[in-house]
Amino acid sequence: MTTLIHSAETECIWRVLHFGHDRIPPGTHYWWSNKNRQPSGTVVFQLTVAGELLYESPDGVQRAPVGHALLHAYDEPTAYGTARDTSDEYRSTFITFRGEGVQQHWDSIRREHGAILNIPTNGEIHTQLQKLLDA
Repeated sequence: MTTLIHSAETECIWRVLHFGHDRIPPGTHYWWSNKNRQPSGTVVFQLTVAGELLYESPDGVQRAPVGHALLHAYDEPTAYGTARDTSDEYRSTFITFRGEGVQQHWDSIRREHGAILNIPTNGEIHTQLQKLLDA
């Protein structure tokens, strides 16, 4: 487990639980429901690097194509995955966080910017994220 953010009052506020790269082979459908997913309070940054991700929430279905990141959380009424009729490979880079206040932070970002953010694959955020995950 990697410590991400420190506080003088506590040993650690946020922790990275998991990180890496996912690859779903061409033509393979996958779908995850976050409803009742545990541990509650876990949040995920998932960047699409190939293919397209669908995100279903009470507000409807949104698409996260290449260069877009999905911000989602466990134990919320959302789901995500690939379209049933996809013939494309899906690849992502992801980081899963847990800790004091992280869910509230995620909720604030999503209220202001939405659950899907534009993270250009030729931009600085993407470059630094790849360096971090490949280290």
